[in-house]
Amino acid sequence: MRPRLVRFRARRWARGPGAPRVVLTVEAVRAAGAEAGVNDVARQLGLDQSGASRMVSAATDAGYLQRLADEVGA
Repeated sequence: MRPRLVRFRARRWARGPGAPRVVLTVEAVRAAGAEAGVNDVARQLGLDQSGASRMVSAATDAGYLQRLADEVGA
């Protein structure tokens, strides 16, 4: 049942050639939690870090995600 919900939402709020990837990326961030990093997204999607980074960048450029600096060193 869950994949149908994702596809329906993809048609409603993400349009264009990269829309399915944006939906997958946003869902992976949601599943990984509020403090998700690129490696968490990669693990959720079964990708390597560079592929997940490109997908996160595309979702960020589309306005669906926001990247924040890690405050570990602060």
